[in-house]
Amino acid sequence: MINGDLNEANKLLGFPFPIIGIVAEGRKLGRTIGFPTANINLATDKLLPPNGVYASKIKIRGIEKKGITNIGVNPTVTKEGVCKAETFIFDFDEDVYGEEIVIQLCYFIRPEQSFSGIDELKLQISKDVMAALKFG
Repeated sequence: MINGDLNEANKLLGFPFPIIGIVAEGRKLGRTIGFPTANINLATDKLLPPNGVYASKIKIRGIEKKGITNIGVNPTVTKEGVCKAETFIFDFDEDVYGEEIVIQLCYFIRPEQSFSGIDELKLQISKDVMAALKFG
């Protein structure tokens, strides 16, 4: 996705842009603030949309759920600079480490940004969830 236009990419593909991978363990910070995530380490040679937060559809264990996905480096909580996909799956609380997950990026919500701390990050994630729910 060279120009970063997710809507155009989805239109040309005929389906939402997919990211497929194996759920890897992360820092487990999300679960401590009420937003546990399924993490995928991204290949550096894969063409990806711009870093940011997306309304997404998730397929895991034959189940389809909705959620939000952050593509990026998590500047608020780490300085590693490693790009990954982190997905908070709505109404889902199961251990899926080591399992394949398909994340379909449906709508762009906002660019990735750095926050002053965990409280500000948590508040923004709540807003992102509400934005994703509006997309249906």
